[in-house]
Amino acid sequence: ELLNKYNINKAFLASTGISILNGVTNSSPLETDIKRTVVTKSSNVLLMVDDSKFDKYALTTYCELSEIDYLITNSKPSEEYRQYANQHHINIVTP
Repeated sequence: ELLNKYNINKAFLASTGISILNGVTNSSPLETDIKRTVVTKSSNVLLMVDDSKFDKYALTTYCELSEIDYLITNSKPSEEYRQYANQHHINIVTP
């Protein structure tokens, strides 16, 4: 409830796994509730995951992949993820 009072400009989040089907996931239900609220209240959502998180999912989903504004990762994602990002206006940032 406390987070609902905040207007968040940029949220930098991590994830246990991401997939096009299951979205952005997390293992902890408590963290999932917090992250879901942060995503809802943020103007810009930046997701930071390494390449081992793609096509993986955990116990709970805290947002759809389409709700992410920036996907920051260590290597270029597969063509499927690049097309999805393009269709949903997600900026992919890699080194």
